Amino acid sequence: MRTAIRTYQYLPFQFLLIWLMLFAPASNAQTEQRYNRFQYHQFHWRSFHSKACNVYFPAGCDSLCAFIAGKYPVALAWVKKAMISSPKGEPNIIIYPSADQLYESNIGSFGPQQYTLPTFVHTGSRLLLHFNGSYDDLGDQLKEALARAVWEAQFKTEDLPAQAKSAAKDDPIPMWFSEGAIRYFAHGWTIAAEDALRRSFQQNSFTAWQDVINYEPRLGGQAFCYFLAHRYFRQAVTSLFFQLKKKKQLPRAIRLVTKTPLDSMYVACFRFYQNRFEHDPAENIIRQAAISAVPHKKGIIRTMLISPDKQDIAYVLSSYNRRTVYCYHAPSGTTTKISTYLLPPWISDHSTDIYPLIGWADNGKSITVSQPVNGRLTIRSFTASATEVENIKLYGVDGISAAIKTGNRQYLLAAYRKGQEDIVSYNDNKEKYTPYTKDVYTDTDPLIDPQNGKIIFIAKRPAKESTPKEPVQLRQGIFTISDEQINPLVIDSIPFVKWDKPGFMQGNTLLVTHTRFGMERFALLQEGTVRTLSGYMPYQYQPQSSQISFYTNHKDTLTIQTEPVQDWIADNKVKTGDTISPWLRDYREKEAEQAREDSILKRAKRNNPSILEDVFVSEDTRERARQAKDSSSKEQGYDPKKVKKYILQLHSAYFTAKVNNDYFINRYQPYLNYQGQFKFPEVGGMVQGGVTDLFENHHFTISYRLPAGSEGSDFFVQYLNTTKKVDWGLTYFRKVETLKPDPNRNWVDEYGRLYPPAAKVKSFYYDVSVHYPLSYDCSLGLQEAIRNDRTVFLATNKYSLEFNNVESVWSITTLTGALNKLKPTIPNLLRGFKGNAAVDIFKGFTQEQALVLGSTIHLQYHLPLYRYITLVAQVQSGYSAGDKKVLYTLGGVDNNVTPKVDSAVHFSQAVPYAFQSLATPLRGYLQNSTYGNQYALLNADLYFPIFETLIPLETPLPSVNHLQLGLSSDLANARESWQSNPNNTKWLYSYGLSARTTLAGYPIRFDLAWPGSFSKAPVWYLSLSLK
Repeated sequence: MRTAIRTYQYLPFQFLLIWLMLFAPASNAQTEQRYNRFQYHQFHWRSFHSKACNVYFPAGCDSLCAFIAGKYPVALAWVKKAMISSPKGEPNIIIYPSADQLYESNIGSFGPQQYTLPTFVHTGSRLLLHFNGSYDDLGDQLKEALARAVWEAQFKTEDLPAQAKSAAKDDPIPMWFSEGAIRYFAHGWTIAAEDALRRSFQQNSFTAWQDVINYEPRLGGQAFCYFLAHRYFRQAVTSLFFQLKKKKQLPRAIRLVTKTPLDSMYVACFRFYQNRFEHDPAENIIRQAAISAVPHKKGIIRTMLISPDKQDIAYVLSSYNRRTVYCYHAPSGTTTKISTYLLPPWISDHSTDIYPLIGWADNGKSITVSQPVNGRLTIRSFTASATEVENIKLYGVDGISAAIKTGNRQYLLAAYRKGQEDIVSYNDNKEKYTPYTKDVYTDTDPLIDPQNGKIIFIAKRPAKESTPKEPVQLRQGIFTISDEQINPLVIDSIPFVKWDKPGFMQGNTLLVTHTRFGMERFALLQEGTVRTLSGYMPYQYQPQSSQISFYTNHKDTLTIQTEPVQDWIADNKVKTGDTISPWLRDYREKEAEQAREDSILKRAKRNNPSILEDVFVSEDTRERARQAKDSSSKEQGYDPKKVKKYILQLHSAYFTAKVNNDYFINRYQPYLNYQGQFKFPEVGGMVQGGVTDLFENHHFTISYRLPAGSEGSDFFVQYLNTTKKVDWGLTYFRKVETLKPDPNRNWVDEYGRLYPPAAKVKSFYYDVSVHYPLSYDCSLGLQEAIRNDRTVFLATNKYSLEFNNVESVWSITTLTGALNKLKPTIPNLLRGFKGNAAVDIFKGFTQEQALVLGSTIHLQYHLPLYRYITLVAQVQSGYSAGDKKVLYTLGGVDNNVTPKVDSAVHFSQAVPYAFQSLATPLRGYLQNSTYGNQYALLNADLYFPIFETLIPLETPLPSVNHLQLGLSSDLANARESWQSNPNNTKWLYSYGLSARTTLAGYPIRFDLAWPGSFSKAPVWYLSLSLK
């Protein structure tokens, strides 16, 4: 039985949808969207150009530029040797003062579109780096950025000619191997990587190598590359790289290089590391420990700290694109959320971001959380129940790596600004910084000696004062500050040895870690004596009870083991002969092999030139060559005189031509000018071009749609400025199209004469828009536009000569809200939620001086069910009110190549409509099958990725590989609120089938749907859209 629907029915429905859209639970964000960026800092950029590279850096960070300019030749030589390749051209190296300021960059926010032929793209390479207090880490970033640039240049995904021929294949290289190989080429196999892999094996029950790469894909890929080089030959990974460059699949390339199938390599690699870590001589022994289990949400524990009274446990949980500080109250077993630190979803690896930093106050009553908040470094204190009790903003600082509370609103910091990290004291009461170190060397991890007040810290600095005859030699280790004098406590000159993680214990003893024996081990440091202990694992020393706690994370449980520190020391003293780790053994063998090779090359080298060489190559020629080489090196080095203020610089430009029938601005058309007929854009050729600057702060786009048949042309130009947090843009649009009035209509002019049958509509549109981000995936927008439409009646006969143009001028104010929580799964399929809402206010200034309100909402939810079979549910609603209304017509699909209109529906000139719009999809029905000033539309689609997962068949044609078949169902109702219309109580529904894919860069979709019953004739659609 059908139920009559009241006229105000859709208002509460829309309010409910708005509430759901704004307060939907968080889920994964989608990479296809342009994520919002937040510009909290205004950078004054400087540039330094050399023959090797171009460096861009903020004013005041000249030391960063000088370091990169000097380090670039060394890093480039490293990558060239590892990959036998180098980046093309002169890379643009952009340095940000900290990681959180790098997140503000617009670079990469406008991803490449799906190109079609002919397309011409000009881009330049950009390497993005950030300073985190360590110049060593900045140098490692440079090497990894160069390795990534070489890798991505060889394996470009935008192979335009192949794409246009539908011959482009998906990326044949798995992510775990791509990222792992890039890391291996940039860093080799480090102690830190081996220790991280060892802990993964110890804390997880891996049964195969696939488990390792699923748990830590980048580390697993790097370890796999080291296994290849160790088991076969040193250049095995480079040989594999060249096989992949020849478009070989990874299994085929592995077999060509190693003569072994990939599955067998997985087994061998897993056994290699299993045996390597099975008998760990430095295993941490915990005998009589009290064990506590702390349940937590899904994620990885980064840091854990027990309160001094042992009542609360604070920890940082890392999950998808966020890190959250929680406090677990042991007596009650309850967990309280303290604070959240959001990470940018467009960056997949956040390992270099150390925030948030946490710590307990000495009295155990408050938790200190240090992290950037709205672009400003902030130290906040919370009670265990998440009540904020202190909030300190650090001005003039780019970042901190440690914060120790020393008094009322006073902290000892390891802080960096403008490329320099120092140990400083900060008094917020006086807003004053007092530096303890003030030089170019890196100083971190400060501690205050509880007995004498000395400051102890980790640094890489000279062991003694240098002289002009003796260059500076840096030593990494532990240093002390006393009476403004900096003295080494323990240092090392061996490159792989690193002292780290100092902490005071009873009796003026330091518990530290070092890598002297090829793995990170605990050590006791007292009066210059070093006692090495077992291998490192995350810990916390509790001075009040003289106990030490170790923690491990297993799925959703944090396990804490606590025992007296003296018992632990006694059980973990180093044993004779257990100091050599597998990494150090391999390192020494490689060094010995390299020494033998160097010796052979030295003996083979002729110290004295031959007679012929003296004849053909004179000593003057050799001297000029040496001078030219020295001159070239000097030109590549940093020179402050070459630093210039950055001037707007073109970075990328593109030009494309394609077939298109998209809307350029919006779906609204003036009702009178189009005589009650919604005109869908015709399919036509379109040329488009655009340019952006180096930092992607300025975007220029120009488009021109060629006339098709009797249709006119479209011209579109837009400028978008994204320099600051609030983006703004200017748009101009002109459109000319043919109007073919309904021959059965009865539309007349002011004198009662029927309008002629031939006309053109000329539209001019100007707008100013602003975009305000609320979060990375949620934003608000405001658009103010002027629209001028002119219907010109063609002079086809004497009768048509006497008709004046029908002209309308409207101002359009649009408020929009967008929330995008979608995340791609496989090509053309997503998961998550997305919502859009818009409110349009129209004000007429010609014969129609009406005030019109129109609002729309569009929600969609994507849910993978099984093997990426995905259910897509959509809900749309529209409502209009005011002096006149918006006509919403339903029927058909978007981007329809062959629009089908119900010719039996004739819209009257007398109805109170000012604008008209088309709501889709409603399959199985013709356009105008139902209409009104209010509507509701529900769609459900079930997509089956046939050859992606269900039938594992791969062909050379992506259009076949990406083919998806679907089942669809639509339900719709539209009503006219001012009159009794039979359609007001009529719900239309349909069932159908669909097929979609991409062909030559174009989305192609075919739908076949039955209107309400399979006994009725189906309606088919062909569209240039996947939606």
